[in-house]
Amino acid sequence: MAMSHNLEATAERRFQNLAPPPPPGPLVQRHYRGETLTVYEWRCTGEEHDSRRDEWSDAHEVVVPRRGVFVFQVEGRQVFADRTRAAFFHPDETYRVRHPLPGGDAGSVFRLGPAAAAALMAEKVRFPASSAPLDGRAYWLHRRVMRALHDGGTSRLELEELAIEFVREAVTQSNRCARPASRTAEEYARRVQEVVAAGYREPLTLTQIARAVGASPFHLSRLVKAATGLSIHRMVVRLRLRDALEQLLETRESVAFVALSTGFASHSHLTDAFRREYGIPPSAVRARRPRMGCRRAKP
Repeated sequence: MAMSHNLEATAERRFQNLAPPPPPGPLVQRHYRGETLTVYEWRCTGEEHDSRRDEWSDAHEVVVPRRGVFVFQVEGRQVFADRTRAAFFHPDETYRVRHPLPGGDAGSVFRLGPAAAAALMAEKVRFPASSAPLDGRAYWLHRRVMRALHDGGTSRLELEELAIEFVREAVTQSNRCARPASRTAEEYARRVQEVVAAGYREPLTLTQIARAVGASPFHLSRLVKAATGLSIHRMVVRLRLRDALEQLLETRESVAFVALSTGFASHSHLTDAFRREYGIPPSAVRARRPRMGCRRAKP
C-alpha cells in the first residue's frame, strides 16, 4: 500500500515542529520515498525548543542521530538518544523532546510504510519500545544508505534493499540487547550519557563521571551496563568512533587530525579501533567518500 500524500505531509510537519527552521535551508529533507519506506535527514538547532509541547509519531520510525544528542520523554520515561543508539517511534505515540547540550542535533530517519511494518511484525520481531545500542556494523550500514542517496546513481531497488537490511538489523539487534533495568539504573545511565556526550573527546575518568552524576564509582559501571548493555568505556570509544566516521565522510581533514580531534592518542590508535568497530580501516572510508551536498534519489 502506497503511503498517502496526507500522511507524508504530516510526517514532514512533525519534524519541522522540532525547532524554528535555522537559516539557510529546510530543517528536514526527504531524500527517498517509496511504498516500503521513506528516508529523511533532519537537523535541529535545539534553540527555543519548548520541551513541554507534545509531539507525535504516526508511523514506525527508526531514528539515527549523527550529530548531537536529544532526550525524549515517552510514557513517563526519559530516553537518551545519541550517535551510539537508534531511537524508535511508534504510530499514535506522543512524546516530548529536550536538548541537554548546546548545538542541536542532526541525523537520519527511516520511516516504514504500513505494509513494511506489518511484514516485519509477521516475522515475530518486536519493534523496540524506545531506543537501543547500535553497533558499528549497523551504523555503517545506515551510513551506506545515506551515502548512496547523496552520491546519486543508485537504483531504487538497491536503495530499498540496503535500507530494509539496515532497519531489520537495527530492530533485531535491539531485540537481542533488550534487558529489564530498574528506574534507578536508567536514571543514572541517562546522566552518564549526558556527561559522556559532552566530554568524550577528553580523557575522562570513572571518578570524574561518578562525581558529576552523584553516584559511587563502585556501583556506577554496573548500573550503566544493566541499563544500556554497554560499559562506560565502550560508550566513550563508540562516540569517538562515530565522530571519526562522520568527519571522514564530511570533511577533508587528515586521518591523523581526525584521530586527535576525537580523543584518540594517535593515527594508529584510531585505525585499530576503527577496524574493530566497522570492519574496514579509516582510509577505506575516505577513499569512497561521497560528494558533498544533498541530492534526492532519481524517481
